[in-house]
Amino acid sequence: MARILGPGPLGVFGIALFVITLTGFIADLGMRTALIQQADSVTEEQLATCFALQQVVVTLLVALLFLTAPAVASLYYRAPPELSWLIRLLALDLYLRSWRSMSEIRLERELRYRELAVADVAGSTAYQVVAVGLVIAGWGAQSLAFAILTGNVIRIALLFRAAPWPVRLALHLPAVRRLLRRGLALQAGLVASQAPRWITPTLVAGLIGPEAVGLVSWAATLGRKPMDMLENVVRVSLPHFARLQHDAPEVERVLMRYAVASLLACGLWFAVIAMAGHDLVALVYTERWLPAMPALVVYAGSAMIACVRRLAIAALTGVGRIRFAAHVGAVATLISVGSSIVLVLGIGFIGVPLGQLAGMVIATPWLLSGLRAGGPGRVIRAALDGLKPLGAGVVAGGFCLLLPAATPARGLVAAAVISVVYLATAWLAGPEWLRAVAREELAVPALGVRGPGTP
Repeated sequence: MARILGPGPLGVFGIALFVITLTGFIADLGMRTALIQQADSVTEEQLATCFALQQVVVTLLVALLFLTAPAVASLYYRAPPELSWLIRLLALDLYLRSWRSMSEIRLERELRYRELAVADVAGSTAYQVVAVGLVIAGWGAQSLAFAILTGNVIRIALLFRAAPWPVRLALHLPAVRRLLRRGLALQAGLVASQAPRWITPTLVAGLIGPEAVGLVSWAATLGRKPMDMLENVVRVSLPHFARLQHDAPEVERVLMRYAVASLLACGLWFAVIAMAGHDLVALVYTERWLPAMPALVVYAGSAMIACVRRLAIAALTGVGRIRFAAHVGAVATLISVGSSIVLVLGIGFIGVPLGQLAGMVIATPWLLSGLRAGGPGRVIRAALDGLKPLGAGVVAGGFCLLLPAATPARGLVAAAVISVVYLATAWLAGPEWLRAVAREELAVPALGVRGPGTP
């Protein structure tokens, strides 16, 4: 899709998606996370109340978007007329998000992630098939909007089949007050953590244009690719931490393990991007994406810090320290947004990832300090295990770049060598518990192949 569409159309779609994402934060009101985090069982009254509130808010917001889409599009003077059409089309996704929330709440509270995974894989596959097919057919940026709607319809069907619930509307006032009190605090923290990403579809789009938005958005998406996996880890960790919320030492121990495993995944990606990224981007995406390489490298590096920050927020939310996480997030957001604005005005769109990195560097140890006295030091020392394979992978990649081979071949060779060296070092120098977990996971399919009766 990137090869066919190029930065411009992807930038236009990125702007439209930003408008819907921002509206979606308002529509959610944080109630979904509040119901997952609460210690007591979720009642049918709470589900019906949550659903009713979401339908009211979503309907108002969708109507507002349909009426104001042309005015919103006019704020981006370099954007094509199709932006308002994309905003209206994607506004329908707000309904789909709210309709699937109730089943997701039930499945996540019961830790039934197999059903969630099936729905996610099916929805993602449908998205890719529809998006690629329509892009090849010449539908342009709207291909991605239709693909999003298709994928989410499939998700809703599979989630409701896995966790059906009586669809009804109710407004139980005690449930409304409790949901909004906790949900709005949670949503404020989430908005604060996401706000630095909004510099691209606002300031960059307004000053430099949709093509720059496409370059930065592409760099952020590709650079943060391990974060796609991490979002699923965080999704699992939130109810995990909530069940451990009365055992602070165990929460910290589990957080360390999540952080180390996530750092190892992010570190491998950064090593490949930093040392072989230029060659691979030219091969896979074409040279018109090379102007985004500096931003891509910064995003890949900052993903290692972002993963610890996201896990720390999940841990704080799980143990009930929601206001502390929101406060830290607000301060970090001010730093990120302020830094990004100054840097974008001074050095262009590379200022966006640099500004976001500044906020994460401030926020991460601060968040860790909210869990337990001395927690930042212990977690950071445990996370240093991820630096050994990173150093080995970078050194191996540096030697590969000395090869007198054609650029595409050199990139492929470098990526392969970096991966082998990185994984070998991670296995040999990593913590023993990680090797034990890997052996245990690998033993399960091996037993299945041998058969239950084989010794």
